[in-house]
Amino acid sequence: MKLHVTEADGGERTVILPGRTVRIGRQSDNEITLDDLFVSRHHAELRETPSGWEIRDTGSKSGTFVNERAVRTALLRPGDEMRLGRCILRLEDARGDETVIAVSDRIPGEATVHSLRVTDAPEAGLTRVLVDAARQIVSPESSRAILHKLLGLALRATGAERGAIAIFASGGALETRATAGRWPDEQVAISRQVLGRVKEQGEAVIVEDIPGDASLKDAGTIVRAGVRSVLCTPLGPGQPPRGILYLDTLSGRATFQPSHLEVVTILAGMADLALENEAARQAQEARRAFEAQLAAAKEIQDRLLPPAVPEAPEGFTVAGHHESCLTVGGDFFDFFECGTGYGMVLADVAGKGLSAALLMANFHAVWHHLRSSETPVEDWLPTLNEELLSYLPDNRFITLAFAIASRSEGKLLFGSAGHNAALLWSGGELEELPATGAVLGLMDRMPFDLTERPFRPGDCLVLYSDGVTDQQSPDGEPFGQARLNECVLRHGGAGARELLEKIQEALGRHAAGASQDDDITISILTCC
Repeated sequence: MKLHVTEADGGERTVILPGRTVRIGRQSDNEITLDDLFVSRHHAELRETPSGWEIRDTGSKSGTFVNERAVRTALLRPGDEMRLGRCILRLEDARGDETVIAVSDRIPGEATVHSLRVTDAPEAGLTRVLVDAARQIVSPESSRAILHKLLGLALRATGAERGAIAIFASGGALETRATAGRWPDEQVAISRQVLGRVKEQGEAVIVEDIPGDASLKDAGTIVRAGVRSVLCTPLGPGQPPRGILYLDTLSGRATFQPSHLEVVTILAGMADLALENEAARQAQEARRAFEAQLAAAKEIQDRLLPPAVPEAPEGFTVAGHHESCLTVGGDFFDFFECGTGYGMVLADVAGKGLSAALLMANFHAVWHHLRSSETPVEDWLPTLNEELLSYLPDNRFITLAFAIASRSEGKLLFGSAGHNAALLWSGGELEELPATGAVLGLMDRMPFDLTERPFRPGDCLVLYSDGVTDQQSPDGEPFGQARLNECVLRHGGAGARELLEKIQEALGRHAAGASQDDDITISILTCC
């Protein structure tokens, strides 16, 4: 069997299924890699079973769909289409592409037969040169070594005395990647007229019988260098080309022939491919290094968050969930003891990705230092604001909400710096607790208030980032405040863990596989 893959950018490719188990995802250690941020690092797995191939979702963020139906596991048939993120994979029967070749047992008696043994062909002949060049292009050597060998083959095929492969650097300057022959001080002198024609028109050029009289008025670099003939061809078919392959002779009449243009143009195309492969390899290595750095950053960020099942003191239950839309994100939540009370906090850096994660990591340290100090609770938000003003960029800010519950006093102390309204469920009724001050990090000396509410056994408080209410459906409709309020109102008395699961289920049904555009964070504190 095979997969016809349509990438997120519209590119298409066909993959023969390698083995009985095939992992699919964004990370490079999968058998099939999809370059799409909406595909999870390890998104799904294809397995060959006695009943045929089946697909299994391996905990992806955006879901796995077969013929536009969300699945956890599904048996596949040829023609089925799987959607992972924005990529489409269609299962096809590879046997349909097999071609049967008939083998004849005889050649008609009057046919003329010609034969060629490659090793017997002239060393400078087209056949030998191209066969040797093909071997070089698939060799594991560095691109620089391959370029030198291809240039040597060009000299061998044409009888040129000198040669160079060069690329166009920034500003149009030529940067040599390989040279051969006697170049004084390694300075490659090329006719500006020839170079312009090759670069601007994409043509391969032969110039024969250049006058050798250095007293000529326009005698420039090539005449003074004694150049008598030139062959110059662009690297690859692109316009403008990546660079040139240049050959010349210094003594006697030119020996370049039109057939030399063909073989040197082919060699130049191979040199262009070697350079392209090197650039792709370097880009892939850079990408892998960046992914490794992101993975390390995610591991560090995950350690800054509470464990999957946080422990709370007697009289309270808690639950929390964080999911970055990229590998790392700018949301943060925590649960903490404060005197005889117990509290939670949720913060959101404006923006997402690595920059937001770096700012949040620094804020995490500032927050922990503050709540562990003797600073009165009513001064927490003003202190945080002044601290953030010292290092936050002008275009960044942080929203934050925190609450401290006292079971013995039956009350809740709540403060919010420009954050989404918290949801307080009590006795089957829901109250929205609005922000008590502006966002952090924009202006100094901002006033911040605190709100006090009753908080008795059975009550619960929900904090969340705007990634929850902003999560869109496939049609672009946001989840919205009303749906979240309805979910909390209906299940607020179920307990922290159960309520979190209900919110996640409602979000999943609404998203129905649509991409996550922002970090999603939820924290819940229940008095019991």
